[in-house]
Amino acid sequence: MEVTVQELLNQLIEHAQADYEDERDLNFPPPKSSEMVHSVCGAFKLYLRLSLPLIPEDYAHQLLELTELDHHLEEIKMIIASLPPVLKNILTVFVGFLTEVVKKSHLNKMDGKNLSVIFSPSIFHSNDITIDMIKIHKEQEVIQVFLRHFEVIFGESAVSLTMEEEK
Repeated sequence: MEVTVQELLNQLIEHAQADYEDERDLNFPPPKSSEMVHSVCGAFKLYLRLSLPLIPEDYAHQLLELTELDHHLEEIKMIIASLPPVLKNILTVFVGFLTEVVKKSHLNKMDGKNLSVIFSPSIFHSNDITIDMIKIHKEQEVIQVFLRHFEVIFGESAVSLTMEEEK
């Protein structure tokens, strides 16, 4: 019995939503084909778009208020450290993964700017339908700073967290 990509994606989405609602960690089976990789990526994207953003509005507001972000790394670090543990851990591993993607930008053309454009809407959810371009640009800047200063902002534990994922 062959499972279609759509059926697999639906199963993964249901699994992700059930884990989210029950506050469990996501546990996907290892990919068996490139189609499954795309399905897992689609499910992960939907997971990021669930009702609670990785950076909730009050934390996002604090980050977006800062000017010259590269000069406020300690403040950014404190804001990230104060996130609920589940969100902080997901954000840490996700940004750690994106820093690895940036390291290969000469091959994949995905530098910090490109990744910030793609992922800032998933990391920052806005309840405001009329979100302005200045806020969008600022959210992208925050993601770029996360990528440039990953070890400083997310700390030594972040490096060990992402290293464990590689094993």
